[in-house]
Amino acid sequence: MHGLEQEIKGIKSQLDLVIDKKNQLDVSLVTAYDEEKKFALKRQITELEEQIENLRGKLTALESRNTAQNDDQALPTDKSQIKKLIANSKLSEALQALEAITTGSDQNDVLLLQARLSALNRNFNNGIISQGDANMERARISNSALEFCDR
Repeated sequence: MHGLEQEIKGIKSQLDLVIDKKNQLDVSLVTAYDEEKKFALKRQITELEEQIENLRGKLTALESRNTAQNDDQALPTDKSQIKKLIANSKLSEALQALEAITTGSDQNDVLLLQARLSALNRNFNNGIISQGDANMERARISNSALEFCDR
């Protein structure tokens, strides 16, 4: 993963340099008087635009690969690991992991828990419920998730 991040950083640097070069050539094109020079500058600009698109494509592919790797690493598949997430107050991550390993009606139950947690967070952030009430509901959701793990 670290090598992938370095590669992304390198491509971003290359992209910045190529864009800077293209911008300089654009300015030169505007100030050029000689038709042959203008033609040569237009050709160089076209080549740089293709290079920019190529680098952007590579960057997009690498970033999506990096995101996929991070997602794969972040979600445990063992219920004991999911219980540890719940114990460490990482309820959202625990519910995402549970959703990934369940199917059918079990997955529906997990989705309902996620909806409850989302509504809880939204209501708390909007000042609709107090800290105490939010803590109580979060404990209920955590308890339901732990019971689900024990099934």
